[in-house]
Amino acid sequence: MTSPLAEQVTSAVQTFGAETSEQLAGHPDVAADVLAQVSEYMARKVADVILVARTLDDEQELARTVAYIWCELKCEWVRYNQVMQYQLANTGEADPAIWLKGSVASGLLAALEPLLPPAQLEALDVMLSDPLQIARPDDALLGDLRQQHLKNGKLVGTISAEINSLFRAVLDVQDRLLQASRAGGEMDSLALLQGLVDRFDTSFATLRTSLRHDNRTPFAAMWRILQGDLQHQAQTLALRCQFTDASPPDAAIDAQHVESLLGCWFAAGRFLMLGLTAETTVQRRERDKSLHQHVDVRCTVAPDCGTLSFHDDGPGLAPAAFQAGQAEAWDRLIEVCNAVCVTVDYVQVDGESATLTLRWAPFRYEQAEALMIVRHGGALYGLPVAQISRVVAVEPGALRQVAGSPLFHWQQHAYGWIELPRPLALTVDSEIAAPSHAALLEVDGERLAIGIDGVEQLHAAIVQPVTTMAFDMPPYLRGVVRYSGALCLVVDPGQLRAIRAEDHVPTAL
Repeated sequence: MTSPLAEQVTSAVQTFGAETSEQLAGHPDVAADVLAQVSEYMARKVADVILVARTLDDEQELARTVAYIWCELKCEWVRYNQVMQYQLANTGEADPAIWLKGSVASGLLAALEPLLPPAQLEALDVMLSDPLQIARPDDALLGDLRQQHLKNGKLVGTISAEINSLFRAVLDVQDRLLQASRAGGEMDSLALLQGLVDRFDTSFATLRTSLRHDNRTPFAAMWRILQGDLQHQAQTLALRCQFTDASPPDAAIDAQHVESLLGCWFAAGRFLMLGLTAETTVQRRERDKSLHQHVDVRCTVAPDCGTLSFHDDGPGLAPAAFQAGQAEAWDRLIEVCNAVCVTVDYVQVDGESATLTLRWAPFRYEQAEALMIVRHGGALYGLPVAQISRVVAVEPGALRQVAGSPLFHWQQHAYGWIELPRPLALTVDSEIAAPSHAALLEVDGERLAIGIDGVEQLHAAIVQPVTTMAFDMPPYLRGVVRYSGALCLVVDPGQLRAIRAEDHVPTAL
């Protein structure tokens, strides 16, 4: 007679096998021989588990064997993930067979985990977290690792709950301000925004207490950066609350401000969750830097370029929309470009509407100074953000290529820098723009026009295929989003400071 556990195991892996087969068929960009190799790997793993479930009639022995299988899959997933990380760090690409097999191992792990007791999974995870240390006959070490694992899990829970609570507070303020704006009624914006500032302060105190004894963890460092940015946001809100009788609060303006703030909170929160996950799973690996985690965000651009929507599938995070063309957008651009480069993959282009996938990659801070990365003359340089001197955007259709002008190619690297071999040699030919120098930028086969007004010679610049819409982000998530035209940040090459390339190559993606 088949035991209940055997039926559960069989059903779980059969469902996984069917779903994975469909997913593998949806990879037309992967070679057929690679898909066949991965499919054979998946089928063999599923068959092995089903054989165990149908052979062992003792439920306790079956549970023990399922735990062994879980350990085997966990080790395989770690091995594939390690190889993939090094491939991405060194070449920018991962072997499809490696990452697909890693996905299969990860999916089968997820299918089996609900069948194992949480306490057992936790103990197995601790045991496998660092084989080089666990292999030593040191019971005290194992106990210390277990205690640290439990402590970190509790810390993650505390911080996650506080962040979610703060999200709800910001959402509530946003909804109330927008409702008041649409209804045309009066409300006390001063008290509402001041309450949000007070809520920030409460969260700071709670999280400071939680992290008091964990100041050396990657997440603690990441939170300290976020905390400084949120304190700045709170001060900004407080200043907006200082209205006089002659200048009453405008609910519509305040709603836009809170909506923009909400967007940065969504992005920051998603990034924090990635950092927490990385720290929980690889907390004892010093070379893993959660600050190097990438955040993949999908944005959709409306045909009239009026609305830019960010979509994040993370738990508890709803889409946030930003209105383009706000007067303060350009004023904030220098601050917004603080410390991030954006790689862009074109998913769909339909007329003036484009669906893009953006990857945000944080840079390091040196002596509390934000740096952007420039590659010039074969070397990497750190650009102090304060030295960015000019930002100009032009429409792609307003440019005419001059014979012999250079074409700059987007470097598909983890940080996506731009090579600038010589000064620009394009001119603007349009009724809506004065003559300017400009450049062409090629991204995945599509050429984008980069305009620089009034610059005769350009020796070094940061060029990104993004422009026009800027919004506040935490320091490690600064960015600018392209919805039409292109962007060039013109800098003084004398202010570039040489840096070591290896300091800016991520060890974990």
